[in-house]
Amino acid sequence: MKSEKELTASPGLYPYWCKVEPSDELKVQIGQLFASVRRLAVLAEELSGAIRLRNVEASLQKLEAYVESYYIRAYEVRDRALGLLALLTQKEKDDLRHRRRREHALAELQAVESEVANSIKAVVSLLDHDVHVRNVHTHRMYMRLGFWTGSTVFDPQDVLVAVDGRERFELERLLRAAIRRCGKDYIHKVSLLMEAARRLAIAVTRMSANDRNNATRH
Repeated sequence: MKSEKELTASPGLYPYWCKVEPSDELKVQIGQLFASVRRLAVLAEELSGAIRLRNVEASLQKLEAYVESYYIRAYEVRDRALGLLALLTQKEKDDLRHRRRREHALAELQAVESEVANSIKAVVSLLDHDVHVRNVHTHRMYMRLGFWTGSTVFDPQDVLVAVDGRERFELERLLRAAIRRCGKDYIHKVSLLMEAARRLAIAVTRMSANDRNNATRH
């Protein structure tokens, strides 16, 4: 393990933090939203790769990890959208997590920037259920990918270890079909969210450009 001093002296890539100046805040928020869209695109590729794996156990493990990543990325996009709403309406972002306060803020923004308000609303409404699912994840609860039979749920990875022969062949056949359905469902969710986030980023960029043009004229 290298020391902090050695790492600092070695050429390479390392994470770093950027200070946001008040005058740059909107530009940074737009940039972060576009970055979220790029991360969603990577996630879509990862999901697509997971469902194409021949090994069922490997496919399940990767799909489970990427499904959990979806909820993290979805929450991130929602957080970006709420950050923009807070900045544009001069509200506290944490207050906007509450539906009624968020709706009041959106109504205010709708009166002056309807395209941006509608775009924020589109992002948030896509994620209402997903954010609820993500918020169940705590230090006492964690997410697994289970197989629902119609009456009960079981962990397919545990069952795969316990069966062999014909039983395993039939289970793998069943799971492959379920993996494809689940993966395609989440790829579709990612696609919808990417498009909504992209539209929001473009709407805010257009609004910012119009504001600059108006300021120049005056």
